[in-house]
Amino acid sequence: MENRWTFRDVNGVAQVKAGYCEQAAYLGSIQRLADYEDLEEQGQLVALPCKMGDDVFSVHWDIKSQKYIVRAGKVKNVRFDLMDGIVTVSDDENYYTFGKGAFLTRIEAKAALVGEKEEK
Repeated sequence: MENRWTFRDVNGVAQVKAGYCEQAAYLGSIQRLADYEDLEEQGQLVALPCKMGDDVFSVHWDIKSQKYIVRAGKVKNVRFDLMDGIVTVSDDENYYTFGKGAFLTRIEAKAALVGEKEEK
């Protein structure tokens, strides 16, 4: 973000960048915060669970072994359906519903596999 007036120090505390007047930065920050809050209230601000290039672990049926397996890949595309709030991700081979067929950690994906087995 090129218009950023702040940064986080090594402890994660927000700081004003050098060269910015604290009062001007404060007033500008309030305006930007208000803009983001307006977008959020209008349903136009979405926090996606991942970005392109992130690791993704997908659950899919393996024909050879005749069982569900977890496969690692990279996020190539992220889609958000505004009507139902569903996020789908692609690993360049398939699209998966985030939180059902695609996960950010192998542990979450394996837990979903256990859930699949328990439902059957």
